[in-house]
Amino acid sequence: MPSPPRPPRATAARKSAASKPALSRERVIEAALAEIDERGVAAFNLRNLAERLAVYPTAVYWHVPNKTAILAEVVAVVFRDVAPQQRKNDDWRSYLRRLFQRYRESARRHPNVAPLVAAHLVGNLRIDFDFVEGVLAALSAAGLAGARLVAGYNAVVAALIGFVIQEFSPLPEADTEQWQSAVQQRLLGVDPAAHPVLAANLPLLANKAFILRWQNGSEAPLDDSYASFVEQVLAGLESLRE
Repeated sequence: MPSPPRPPRATAARKSAASKPALSRERVIEAALAEIDERGVAAFNLRNLAERLAVYPTAVYWHVPNKTAILAEVVAVVFRDVAPQQRKNDDWRSYLRRLFQRYRESARRHPNVAPLVAAHLVGNLRIDFDFVEGVLAALSAAGLAGARLVAGYNAVVAALIGFVIQEFSPLPEADTEQWQSAVQQRLLGVDPAAHPVLAANLPLLANKAFILRWQNGSEAPLDDSYASFVEQVLAGLESLRE
């Protein structure tokens, strides 16, 4: 009895394509975040992203229209779970403390994304309204309303972004060690006559204070300063209540 005809042999390209997950918006954003984690924002481009996904660059545009949209999506993914769940008997202070802590933890997991935050929170169509609602609800519970509610909200968002961006700002990519050594040598050469307060407090400030650092928060986190900073923000909100 003659054997049945064999189906046409699949090409290597078809086999390879069949073995890969279908390209989707989620895969594009996941790969973009991986690229930024590894290479940094400055080196991020669609060619490398397409290579990581094993597709042509034009295929990416079927799912996300342009590079700006991809970066905005990455920011949204990194910070989408920042808003804490409301707890029973949770007061506004403890809620905001947890919000600040969760935000910084997200940035710490993906420090290369931190420089993108300010640009993409301004008009990000993907921003999570749970974040906005949580801040407003906490401030309302604190007794703020009207113009004071707006002022308090803007203060919280500005504080949340500003400290973390500075703490996790990227180091120079070229000649990093040489740059770090130059910063340290410059600090050691501070003139006590010209800058007496800086010179007297340099052991406390060196690598632990903004502008006077040669490492960022990934290697030298500012835990104590951040905790103090959050309490200062809360104290400022207390003054708005009064």
